[in-house]
Amino acid sequence: MTRQDYLIEVHGTSLWKEISQKFIKEGKQVKTINEALKFTNKWCMFLYYDSSIHTIKNRSKEMRHLLSESNLNNLIDGFRIDASIYGLLKQNYKDKIKGDLEVSNSKESIFNHLEFTQNEIKKLEERIKNKDLIMTSNSANEESELFYLKLFLLGLATGRRQIELLQTLEISKKKDLAVFKGLSKKRDEKEFFCEAPILIDIFEAKKLLSDVREYLSKYGIEKMNNNQINSKFNGRIGVALKRYIGNYTFHYLRSCYAHTCFELYGGNEEKALYFQKILGHKEEILPAYAYTSK
Repeated sequence: MTRQDYLIEVHGTSLWKEISQKFIKEGKQVKTINEALKFTNKWCMFLYYDSSIHTIKNRSKEMRHLLSESNLNNLIDGFRIDASIYGLLKQNYKDKIKGDLEVSNSKESIFNHLEFTQNEIKKLEERIKNKDLIMTSNSANEESELFYLKLFLLGLATGRRQIELLQTLEISKKKDLAVFKGLSKKRDEKEFFCEAPILIDIFEAKKLLSDVREYLSKYGIEKMNNNQINSKFNGRIGVALKRYIGNYTFHYLRSCYAHTCFELYGGNEEKALYFQKILGHKEEILPAYAYTSK
């Protein structure tokens, strides 16, 4: 059962705007400790079901904010996640990067990012053209499935972050490169942009981006912040990614883009520095090293 199926089964809808109203309404009915435990137990399923740790973190923050706004402060602690968990995950992640770097830089690393990326781009383009869709539930529809396909194609072809493709990214052309504006990690630099290769025709990419934004407009995404967007879309995008491409994360599409560009255009440049340049990390070398290990 996907997250969307679960939400419809339990809450009658998969829309957070409607579910959040039920969340607060039920919270206001809590009078006893036993009722508080039942309330927390029920809504923790909403919080955790079929979700990544980063989505859970963002979603729990939003739920606590709603409780605070509604003067339900006695229920907030039930939706806190111990900070030590994130500290442990972060350390495990750093250790994994070090180990993966050794594998990635060895001759025994056999995963062919270039072949994978080019093949998946071709498959996605064919699926979009022929409307070759995988419907897995009664709530699935052609418009949503095409949205996923176009988003994944953009992820592989541009290497931009999911949140950027959903809301902030702008694409233009400069000679043989694409110019990417609206990068999410540069909130203090509104004019920051990144010049990098693009793996499909730039006009195709701009049309795909326009289609993605048109689909999202019905959700009022332009009025949402990053946490709200991630809370609403991360789960369903992750499930669709497994359906159409395999057991990968959206983050991995960005890594495949970087490896592919390096093979095609990197020449004699040092890999991490090249990744830093095309991914828009600007003086942040550690994230670039992380991508070389994927």
